[in-house]
Amino acid sequence: MFKFGWITKFADTGLQIKECLKFYGVACVDSWRKAQAKNYQAVFKSSDKITKNDIAIQTWLRQGFIAIKSKA
Repeated sequence: MFKFGWITKFADTGLQIKECLKFYGVACVDSWRKAQAKNYQAVFKSSDKITKNDIAIQTWLRQGFIAIKSKA
């Protein structure tokens, strides 16, 4: 997320958590966990040879939502 410039990197752990929560659009870690537990519906091609990471997929979906929202 830092690498792509989606969030700012902080040395302070508390500030970093707040930055991540802001990216996901939630107020607390518990809300983030509940959002991650939802079964999001997305259609895309993937390979069976690659291990899928649900959090990474949801992060890319969130970034897409943010990108679309910023253009509206």
